[in-house]
Amino acid sequence: MKKTVFSYFVLTTILLFSVAGLRAQVSTMYYLKNNPYRHQLNPAFQPASGFYIDLPLLPSLELSVGNNSLTFGDIIYPKMINGQMKTITFMDENGDKDLFYNTLKSQTNIQSNLQLDIFSLGFRSRNSYFTFGVSQKFNMNAGLPKDMFKLMIYGTPDTLNVNRYNMSSLNISSTAYTEYALGYSREINDRLSVGAKAKWLVGEANISAGFNKLNMNADREHWDASIDGTVNGAIPFAKFILNNAGKIDSISSSFPAPNTDKGFGGYMDMVKEFMDVMRHPSGSGFAVDLGAAYKISDKLSVSASVLDLGFIHWKRNTVNIPVSGNFSFGGIDFNADDSTGNFSENLGTISDSITYKTTFNPYNTSLQTKILAGVEYYLVKDKISLGLLSKSTFINKKLVEEITTSANFFPADWFNASVSYSLMNGRFSNLGLGINTRVGPSNWFLVSDYIPLRYTPEFIPYKTRSVNLKMGFCLTFGNGKKEKKEKEDKKTNNIEKSPNIIPDINPVEE
Repeated sequence: MKKTVFSYFVLTTILLFSVAGLRAQVSTMYYLKNNPYRHQLNPAFQPASGFYIDLPLLPSLELSVGNNSLTFGDIIYPKMINGQMKTITFMDENGDKDLFYNTLKSQTNIQSNLQLDIFSLGFRSRNSYFTFGVSQKFNMNAGLPKDMFKLMIYGTPDTLNVNRYNMSSLNISSTAYTEYALGYSREINDRLSVGAKAKWLVGEANISAGFNKLNMNADREHWDASIDGTVNGAIPFAKFILNNAGKIDSISSSFPAPNTDKGFGGYMDMVKEFMDVMRHPSGSGFAVDLGAAYKISDKLSVSASVLDLGFIHWKRNTVNIPVSGNFSFGGIDFNADDSTGNFSENLGTISDSITYKTTFNPYNTSLQTKILAGVEYYLVKDKISLGLLSKSTFINKKLVEEITTSANFFPADWFNASVSYSLMNGRFSNLGLGINTRVGPSNWFLVSDYIPLRYTPEFIPYKTRSVNLKMGFCLTFGNGKKEKKEKEDKKTNNIEKSPNIIPDINPVEE
């Protein structure tokens, strides 16, 4: 049977994010001692090298995408049909929509993050370490209530009673911004280190939507809805044309296009126009990172940090759409399985029933604040340790918890490795792995918390909800000098304190 546009929307939305996770900042890197970027997880951590630099030619990359409910295998899977093995989706007439629906959590949280470390450097000065970095960041978050899937998958199947849907927890947010970060760490003594990082944020674009109330009662005769929410946007190169009622009549794009009649000069004019707009960003903001690390003994240490505590104020290219009220419309029959319903034909009626008045006011958005707390115990001094890391992330005013355990290996100062396993969303996740290696001044690293272990023939991970990755290259100098100096100082102190050493006393001449 012919599927409606809404069933395809459901499938496409989940396919985009079903194979990955809610985690920026790869946790496995936390105990990868010689990695120069560990201070991104705790500003108190000092890199082992005296100086490091990462140039725009080979920027470090961090990526995570995914959801907390589904794997790819919940959406597309093989099934024997008429003696033949076929690949079908849950929306297929031979698929299992009930199994799919029951797999969903009450709230499906979707997130994707991308970070490019365009430029980064750090250097040591005695017991202090200074860092500076420029990063381009993109993130998207969405919270989709289970009742929204219920409406899209089943439509309004109950023809005798009222079909009720509560979608008040629906929220969407997407942001692009550039971060300029200046960090400072200091070793107070042999046991305690503290650090802080100040971040200036330049916002390029944002769109966010949230609801205090979004309820719908539907039957074959009429639909009643109550809504209270706001959609905010800071969208460069977009022009909103309003009608007399304050509704958006049309949206046009002012994105520069090349004048081909001018040849190469037309392309240069386009670039100039684009740069003129980008020099006046849509928003700006500020954030801080705070951290501390304390060595209880030679074998045991603890640490904690607060990351991305801040906000962005959006003041240019803004649009606000506050929606509030109760409304009803009738004559709608929505069947998600076929085209017998008349939902598509009534989209205009639904749109006309919603009242709002568009404004263009500034607004604020907060960053995804994270709280990390870690414990590390050395099984073999300076060679093998066990790590435990708790990470709490605030996403759209909700707390997401993750626990990561790791075994960490330091066989040489030029090679570190960590093997991790995580518990997130109340379930065990996949195996994680981190490697940091150095050849001369060249430092390479590759870290992931969630390595899929099972794939389809098309190399699609179908049994994981989370995939993240951080990889990069930088130049490091002065490697190991700090450790060498510490060993020499310790040796000197031990000699001076040894009771077996007879002090050199010059006899007093009579």
